[in-house]
Amino acid sequence: MLHNNYDDIRPYRDDEVSGVLKSLLKYTAFSKAVEALLNAGQPLSLSELSEITDIFNNVQTVNEFQEKFIIAKLLYPILSKTVTELTADGLENFSPSSACLFISNHRDIIMDPSMMNYHLFKKYGITTEIAFGDNLLINPFISAIIKLNKAFIVKRDLPLAKQLAESTRLSEYIWKTLEMGNSVWIAQREGRAKDGNDITNPAILNMLSLAKRSEKISVSEMCRRIKIIPVSISYEIDPCDSIKALELYKSETESNHKKSKSDDLRSIIKSISANKGRVHCSFSEIIQGEFKNEKQLAETIDHAIQSKYKLWPNNYAAYDILYNTNKYAHLYEEKDKLFILNRFELLKDEVKYYALLNYSNPVKSLENIKSIKS
Repeated sequence: MLHNNYDDIRPYRDDEVSGVLKSLLKYTAFSKAVEALLNAGQPLSLSELSEITDIFNNVQTVNEFQEKFIIAKLLYPILSKTVTELTADGLENFSPSSACLFISNHRDIIMDPSMMNYHLFKKYGITTEIAFGDNLLINPFISAIIKLNKAFIVKRDLPLAKQLAESTRLSEYIWKTLEMGNSVWIAQREGRAKDGNDITNPAILNMLSLAKRSEKISVSEMCRRIKIIPVSISYEIDPCDSIKALELYKSETESNHKKSKSDDLRSIIKSISANKGRVHCSFSEIIQGEFKNEKQLAETIDHAIQSKYKLWPNNYAAYDILYNTNKYAHLYEEKDKLFILNRFELLKDEVKYYALLNYSNPVKSLENIKSIKS
């Protein structure tokens, strides 16, 4: 069991599950919260609510909660309604007997770790702990569900004087979790890649090294110990593409633009409930090698994620539209081009530019990788 120094950021333990779930049943907006999470805010039948209430009354462990509520009542219905095909490759690169650190691209607040954990649960019957920003603890119900779902909390926007201490504590927590035999997922950057450019922030890797400063281990040694597996998650359709484009546009044109909690909640509901088309997860091999610094390791992670990203016809069509070319016309049909054009036809041209970037940048990333190889 982890030291209580991490009580404010760690997930709930088995001995806490029953009490937390019973307290949620007393939450004044319980039915509305469940409907928002499971049914995009649409009313559930009395029998459906009764079934959820029964689960909350009787579940005793984290794994039981994940299996009976998160997977059975939340994830499976989401996938069946919003994903036309869900595929994966590279799962053999992970051994459930050896904990590792999964680092993935970051396109969706909720669905990125959910997609990855779906494949791990389906093949191995396990799930990972996941990093979750405290800016997404939108209300008591969602906060509790997140921590019941093996999420540990990453504190954002701290005063400069507290940042190093909190980053060190987070680093220690991740290392201790891995040393206890539990795998962990983190995103390659803080915040979603709204422009489709999957780039690892070296600061994430620097944070991971903080727990071992006294040992003065090298970046290469850190990499060997934590066993990094890059994961590339490719959505054929990004449910939040227009929302992201508008956010990018505002961040470029409004100096004081800042998202609210209601903006994050809107994105979460949209990402859960809207069509995603086909989704593919690619698990790379455990990263090995010698690295001079975090930047070089980040570039290696980027190469794995970008080269494994599955490009859909939408990506190629968006590229040709944005750059006014027919370079990739042989890789999509006219209906694919029309889909992109129709999807963003109501956006202002300045906003549409960012929406097209979201789909076309993965094509550019692969082009850059191929040019470096040649």
